[in-house]
Amino acid sequence: MRLNNLFKNPVLRESFNDMLGPSIGIFTWSIVLNLAIIKTGFAVLNTIVMSLAVYAGSAQLASIPLMNGNFPIWIIFFTTMVINSRFIVYSAAIAPHFKDLSFFQRAILGYLNGDISFAVFTRKYPTATTDSKKEVYQYFLGTATINWVVWQLGLVVALVFGIYIPNEWNFAFAGTLVLICLIAPNLKTPKEITIGIVSILVTMFTINLPYRLGILSTVLAAMCTAFLIERMRPVNTSCPEVLIK
Repeated sequence: MRLNNLFKNPVLRESFNDMLGPSIGIFTWSIVLNLAIIKTGFAVLNTIVMSLAVYAGSAQLASIPLMNGNFPIWIIFFTTMVINSRFIVYSAAIAPHFKDLSFFQRAILGYLNGDISFAVFTRKYPTATTDSKKEVYQYFLGTATINWVVWQLGLVVALVFGIYIPNEWNFAFAGTLVLICLIAPNLKTPKEITIGIVSILVTMFTINLPYRLGILSTVLAAMCTAFLIERMRPVNTSCPEVLIK
């Protein structure tokens, strides 16, 4: 598809427009996080490779202090695995849309899948739809590609201007504040608010645990809380068709 035809495609254009607002937050989060990583003394080449290969901001933010602190590899591995376990849930949620694709194609979509692009995609397609499969694929690729490109652009800005930023600036803390600003406005339902409160409380009580185990404890507590809420939710058997929202 030629570039001019790409922007004329109504589905791709819609996906770009839907990602326009969230992209500002993604771009800011990427800049702050990558600046924080660079200022820890992490090599520039390693930062670039991590951004391209890992492509998961929260896992990068959590793993860098562990790597710089020479923590055991199993702690680093387990920390990143638990933090990124949310992508298993994301993949399971969108799998019905892409079950007809090959494993290689689904693997590429899995790599491109991000937090914000997943939220935008599932807002438009909460369940498997009878719409054209081509349109569903194009919309997902549009949102996911914008998410990926904006994230890498944030890395470029961090690399170019990072040398002008004083080392005394605490960008790790600033990155946490940006992440809070991205997450907090999306806590709207009672379930989401409950999970948020549980996460805050667990973080407060486990912040001094060794090996950054407080991060693992918080993630596990949030996942368990979501699971329990879903198990306790009454099932409406009067309706033959259950809609997942």
